[in-house]
Amino acid sequence: MKPIVLSPHNPMTGPRHLGHFVSTMADWPRLQGGNELFIVIDDLIAALLYPAGRSELAGRTLQVVRECIATGIDTTRNHIVLTSMLPEVHELTFFTSTAMEHCWCKELYDESFAGILDSYQRRELRLPRMSSLAEVTYPQLHLATLTLGIGADYFQGGEEMRGYLVIMESIAQAFTDGALRAPQFLPGNTTFLMGTDGRHMASENALYLSASDDETAADLAKVSSVDILAQWAEALGAKFTNQELNIRSARENITSLLNEQLGRFRTAMIANDEVANVLERSALAARERLRTTAIKLKQKFGIPGYAAAS
Repeated sequence: MKPIVLSPHNPMTGPRHLGHFVSTMADWPRLQGGNELFIVIDDLIAALLYPAGRSELAGRTLQVVRECIATGIDTTRNHIVLTSMLPEVHELTFFTSTAMEHCWCKELYDESFAGILDSYQRRELRLPRMSSLAEVTYPQLHLATLTLGIGADYFQGGEEMRGYLVIMESIAQAFTDGALRAPQFLPGNTTFLMGTDGRHMASENALYLSASDDETAADLAKVSSVDILAQWAEALGAKFTNQELNIRSARENITSLLNEQLGRFRTAMIANDEVANVLERSALAARERLRTTAIKLKQKFGIPGYAAAS
């Protein structure tokens, strides 16, 4: 069996941008040669932490799926899964939660995006005034449980994802019989990419993979520093020469580079039927692995359940 690489993504921000591409997505075509990919789109965490955007979540999630497919991975051998299609994760979380101290979970939550929100920010997101149990526990436990349950060998992501490794290692160590095994961290080649304004690239200052030529040109016009464009070029595997180190020529050259590497995202015509087939096939593959792990954990707890008898 090939080693498994799990790569998690949050769909709430919608289409993927250049930062997502250079940190994880660009590596997928290469990684699939010797590995089996599970690309996890966590639509549940998006629905949980961004209630104000739930009406847009389905469309944004499907857009992310399409862009994942457009990277060129073989979706008959690799998998794109939505967390909302994996009910076994919730069963497994019952068992993994026994290895997670309540005070530690709360401490991690208090340091997270949701935990540091002010009251007015919670109102803007339509979150309740006080955090729910799900809000405190889901972000800390479910992705870690999913990764352990699938049996991932590698966990891909930026530096902000390293914290999940500590959680997974702690849970795996609690199951001393080897029923769970923590993966190795697989960092992206570029973990920090500047946006159009020089700050860390996020939704408000991003260059999107599927943007039209006119939209891309408008975003590039916002960039006033050659250093930003030079960093983008380096992240895409190129380098500006001394003759290109002025803003006009730098924009021209980065435009050519972007067209070369991102053109597939702008022209990809992926039908809804293909998206549905990929998601259904991927969910079946993930659920089978999760059920196998559930059997092990139920036996450890002395619970036969339906899984142990199958």
